[in-house]
Amino acid sequence: MFSPKNKEECEVLENGMLIGNAHDSSANDSIGNCEGCSQEIYLGEEYLDFDGDYIHNSTECVEEYVVDHSVMKVAGE
Repeated sequence: MFSPKNKEECEVLENGMLIGNAHDSSANDSIGNCEGCSQEIYLGEEYLDFDGDYIHNSTECVEEYVVDHSVMKVAGE
């Protein structure tokens, strides 16, 4: 069993997998919801800011956002 000798040893031990835990939405670690998928955007995640609308930096979310905010037209009609 590990027994730290001083406070500095304790501070070095940090589990990076627990920072920005995307599975615990009760923690206040999100900046808002994605306008593409409606899921939370967590601290540390890449996102796009499109005139104040936050969108996950993923093809699926960007595509969903564009489809939802555009008018479908047919060329020649």
